Amino acid sequence: MAAPLGYTRDEVIGRMIEVFYLQARLPLHDARWYELLEKGTIRDADRSYLRKDGALLEARVSAILDATAPAASCASSRRSRT
Repeated sequence: MAAPLGYTRDEVIGRMIEVFYLQARLPLHDARWYELLEKGTIRDADRSYLRKDGALLEARVSAILDATAPAASCASSRRSRT
């Protein structure tokens, strides 16, 4: 996730993913997160990220909740829409 957004790995470790979302679309991201928690999976969720240089990165994300993890975590894949 770091490289497509223009960051190094060290720059993103420990930061909440929401920091990288386009803030105007945060309510939509929140709704999809709760859907993931409820259903255990989401498919083709549109995401809008802000790159380090300020450019917009549009992506489509699918995720599966890892119920064995000690905290809510998921495995996800993404593909660019641009």
